[in-house]
Amino acid sequence: MKEFGSFAAGVLLTYLVLNNYFKIPEVFEIPSKVVALPHQFIAQAILEDSESSTKQRQMALAVLVSHDTEYFMEIDSTIGFAFTNKAIDNLKVRQMQLLRSKVRAYERFIDSNSTPAILNHYEKKYNVEGSKAVAHAIMIETIYKEPFVKDILTEQNPSMTEEEIKKLITDYVDL
Repeated sequence: MKEFGSFAAGVLLTYLVLNNYFKIPEVFEIPSKVVALPHQFIAQAILEDSESSTKQRQMALAVLVSHDTEYFMEIDSTIGFAFTNKAIDNLKVRQMQLLRSKVRAYERFIDSNSTPAILNHYEKKYNVEGSKAVAHAIMIETIYKEPFVKDILTEQNPSMTEEEIKKLITDYVDL
């Protein structure tokens, strides 16, 4: 029970810190800052060394950013949030690839001759015909349950209707 309480407290604290409702007191950060000093010192030296390769500098910058989130936010805002936007784009692509895999799995499952009752059930449920149409309907339903990709597509294409966004998703999956 003690472990659960610790886990719940950790989750709550993480939520509060990430949403800027709470800042951990500096006193509690002293041990981690002391441990981080040698890493930061070496990373700073690598960044300043003109002989360092791009990869070394990237790794050094990653070390500095991992120990100072405000430093990261300052850099990211200076470059127009390019890093954050690219990370979100990469997440979107990964989510779409997962959706594509799910659709193919649905298609294989529904296509198999051993499951005509399941195909008939889903054709009636979604009012479509064929295993591919059923798989796409299931995928669209999945997206609306976990709307990360849909929200990003809506944000990037504000003039599109919901049906156009569904078609955009379906077209991507068919690639």
